[in-house]
Amino acid sequence: MDHYGLLEYLPAWGKYNLGDYIQSLAARQYLPRVDEYINREHLSDYDGEQVKMIMNGWYMTYPDNWPPSDRIDPLYVSFHINLIAEKKMLSEKSINYLKQHEPIGCRDLHTRDILVAAGVDAYFSGCLTLTLGQTYKRNNNNNGKVLFANVLEELLSWNDIVSRPRSFVRMAFKHKKFRNWLNKSKYMNQIFDKALLENAEYVNPIIAESDDFYKKADEYLKELASAKFVVTSKIHTALPCLAIGTPVIFINGGLYDKANVYRLGGLVDMMNQVIIDKKGNISTNFDIKLPITADSVFENPTRHVKYANELAERCRKFIAE
Repeated sequence: MDHYGLLEYLPAWGKYNLGDYIQSLAARQYLPRVDEYINREHLSDYDGEQVKMIMNGWYMTYPDNWPPSDRIDPLYVSFHINLIAEKKMLSEKSINYLKQHEPIGCRDLHTRDILVAAGVDAYFSGCLTLTLGQTYKRNNNNNGKVLFANVLEELLSWNDIVSRPRSFVRMAFKHKKFRNWLNKSKYMNQIFDKALLENAEYVNPIIAESDDFYKKADEYLKELASAKFVVTSKIHTALPCLAIGTPVIFINGGLYDKANVYRLGGLVDMMNQVIIDKKGNISTNFDIKLPITADSVFENPTRHVKYANELAERCRKFIAE
């Protein structure tokens, strides 16, 4: 009998990102059961029963623990190599491993391009969370709430600096410049009307602890499904909304460094966006009047559907083999 594995995760900066677990919930849709939970950062250490795993997501914090154990039979879709780990993930050993599991479905265009340049058969698959609509359904009798999730989190206001000094130090170290940081409040007031900013419900998929992170991720997805519409700067809030059918706006501002540009390539093109460029100019890629109000009406684009269907078909075929 086949065994099946599912990814679990370590915290970053002392907190857990439910976006990781949302990606695992997307993979779990295709598994008849979960026999093993295997930590993404310790894939090379696995020495249990031979398991089939859908290996989607962000790789990785500890690239010295790559490539995975040969006890794992992987399907690589929605695979992202993060910029910090890129050099080790493109080692000769890693490339030889990935060639054994071609074709490699890549979550973003940059990952596809660097793998192709290294001689790996790779293609842009999009993100597996685009298939979550198979499990999570839009609540047509939505609760009327407008959810704001980590909007413009890469920018800081003075209040943010006072309340989150560690985040300020981290960003100072990361970016080494102050451009646009203290314009967050200005941008928010230009994009949204005052009543919406005051009455929206603010949610955050970054949490410190839980007895069951998969349950927390499930609850978060159900919350998205029940919203009137969602505003976010998190792709793993925005992409599930596309899948579920909840209207969503991606606020694309402050995401100028290479790591962000690389991880977003190909994905943000699927979304309704409000874009803040490096000069502070605000534009949209869809028909909506600014400032956005609680009564604003818009529909999601459907550019993701093709990728969602192809991902679902590939995952089902892998599990059936």
